Amino acid sequence: MTAPEPGAASLQSVDRVLDVLEAFAGDGQRDLGISECAALAGINKSTVYRILATFERRGYARQNAETGRYGLTQHWWRIGRATLGGGNVVDVAAPHMRALRDRTGETTQLAIYSGKGTGTYVNVIEGTHAVRSVSPIGLRFPAAATSTGKALLAMQPEDERERVARSLKRYTDQTIVDRRALLDELETIRREGYAINRGEYRAEVGGIAMPLRLADGTTIAAFGFCVPRFRFEHLDHAELADLLRRTRMQIERELGAGDHS
Repeated sequence: MTAPEPGAASLQSVDRVLDVLEAFAGDGQRDLGISECAALAGINKSTVYRILATFERRGYARQNAETGRYGLTQHWWRIGRATLGGGNVVDVAAPHMRALRDRTGETTQLAIYSGKGTGTYVNVIEGTHAVRSVSPIGLRFPAAATSTGKALLAMQPEDERERVARSLKRYTDQTIVDRRALLDELETIRREGYAINRGEYRAEVGGIAMPLRLADGTTIAAFGFCVPRFRFEHLDHAELADLLRRTRMQIERELGAGDHS
């Protein structure tokens, strides 16, 4: 009797995980229920539940507490980035972020939405001013209290925005802790295309940021300026927004997204 190849017994479970991922990718919906996902993946509901529960525990999925439906988080983007070679958003955005830094002297940041109301910095180009604001790459932060975070949160599905707005935490005297006030601001960001932070997470730091999107309109990241608040309050925010808007168009064009303005 021929012995099975090492690891062969585990291949079916890997197949099932990939089936679940492909169900989300091919359905066109942001969230799926267990039964819907099982039907699309062609596997039983108990298996789908175990896979999604594991995804959620590891931060790769989130469950809507009201509907029970699951959505994937952008943790998967970190894995997908490895398959994109030089075409990923970090590499494409980096020279443009550096150009913005060189033009203004201010720190520029790129962040992704990590799920559960948090974002993660995936690139930071440090400013050249003697006094500057910097956050380390890999730092997770509350999306509702920063400019890059609010730019990302504003583009999330309505149920995610509502969930985050129901569990706000105060970090400074400027932090938005009222549910309705945050939701209204997120609607303004969706309409105007950029977010502003005036000391909402760190009292001494301000910022302005915009989302970046792919060709299908999916928001994959947000980028912007991180500035000491004493200087940020005296800058022309409309001019900074215009700089970001023109840079966003260049980055999205290189990513194959075209012009969303």
